Amino acid sequence: MIQVTIEPTETTIDVSTNLTFILKNIGNDDCINLRFSFQSPEGIIVFRGMQECKIGLLQVGESYHHVVRIRSDEVGEKSFIVKDLSFITSRGYKKLPEFDISLNVNDISSFTSNKKLNNPKIAVEQDVQSGIEKDLIQRFFNGISRGFNLDELRTLCFSLGVDYDDLVGEGKSGKIRELILYCQRKNMLGDLVNQCSQMRPHSLWPQI
Repeated sequence: MIQVTIEPTETTIDVSTNLTFILKNIGNDDCINLRFSFQSPEGIIVFRGMQECKIGLLQVGESYHHVVRIRSDEVGEKSFIVKDLSFITSRGYKKLPEFDISLNVNDISSFTSNKKLNNPKIAVEQDVQSGIEKDLIQRFFNGISRGFNLDELRTLCFSLGVDYDDLVGEGKSGKIRELILYCQRKNMLGDLVNQCSQMRPHSLWPQI
């Protein structure tokens, strides 16, 4: 038997995320010629990685990680339809019926507050966000936008260990927005302050 799960189970709207499908053999027989594919739900864009794969051998207790890169255009719970999941064991050919794997998409960014929220719970959570946090993010955006050109923005990303080309925003403003959102999600705003202060020591940067 094959168990399929995904990590992470939550992501943020409009931020590209690596989504990992984990296929684990929880049966009593080794599996060969395992085929797996999924159908992404409406509002999810898969822009890197394949939506199907073939695994030659998956032994009992072993796991296989299939990674794709996604972006969501809207909030809410998204269901990936797993289909064509089949394999061969000593007991013969097995084909599992289609089933869903859910991903919860949240909107935690003040930059996306103009998007329509269909989930009341998320809307309420967004309304009660700290005004201080929103002001902090906006000050970051203004400072980097005014103080850095594109080459310097690339250098800033490199110093933070962030791949500039993986930031999905369009143009300078979009890249800056995605960089700040990434640092916010990874609890790296303090690192962002330090790097900005080193590159622009005479500018005023938020205190974390």
